[in-house]
Amino acid sequence: MLRGKDPSKTSVLDVGSLNVNGTYRSLFKGCDYVGLDIVEGDGVDITVVDPWSWKELDGRKFDLIISGQCLEHVEYPWRTAKLMLDHCVADGFLAVTAPARQVRHNYPSDYFRYFEQGLIALFEGEIDVVTAGWTEGKKVDDAWLLARPKWRST
Repeated sequence: MLRGKDPSKTSVLDVGSLNVNGTYRSLFKGCDYVGLDIVEGDGVDITVVDPWSWKELDGRKFDLIISGQCLEHVEYPWRTAKLMLDHCVADGFLAVTAPARQVRHNYPSDYFRYFEQGLIALFEGEIDVVTAGWTEGKKVDDAWLLARPKWRST
């Protein structure tokens, strides 16, 4: 939840929310939590028909957009990153985790691995990093990024 904000007034979008190995939903009790995915199933509130438009959100913006262990399965993750930015409120946050090292795990496909700089590049510099979960020189299995999108006029 965002510090100082009433949970009942906090909106959360979980991108890639299908419950494959767990879900983040319980961490956001009391929030307006929306699970979005390209397939129907447990944890999914909105199933998008076109993964590159998210028209089902009808332009809605969220205080926090989370995506955990999803981006490695996205064929064109830069398009998903742009959609995440487009659906985040001006003073909102993105919380993204993605594997930096891991064996291939098709579900249904497995395309990428990410480091901190890779995640920043993926969001095309449209973010100001608040915290980045990466320690230089240490074995890391996941890269993660908590970022505030820069103000955008579009």
